[in-house]
Amino acid sequence: MATAPTKKTITFRVEPELKKAFIEAAHANNQTAAQVLREAMRRYVQVTATGKPSPHMDMAAVMKHIAGKQADWDAFMEDLKAEDEKRGMVAKS
Repeated sequence: MATAPTKKTITFRVEPELKKAFIEAAHANNQTAAQVLREAMRRYVQVTATGKPSPHMDMAAVMKHIAGKQADWDAFMEDLKAEDEKRGMVAKS
């Protein structure tokens, strides 16, 4: 008996320029486009469910806090990667 996949795929269309710019921005932050999209989806669900973002998901506050602090930014990105790893969503090399 075959088992159902634990993850599903979502397919959607975007302009080629947007796709290229998005992938470049994700890679510039050492992430895959899929990692960034998953995190954006998590944040959207959080905001929709509660009516407000949790403090660590408030991107305006995060960006204000880490502006000009590369070490803080690196730590923030590592936290996001750790969350993906906990969920079993590790980028392929």
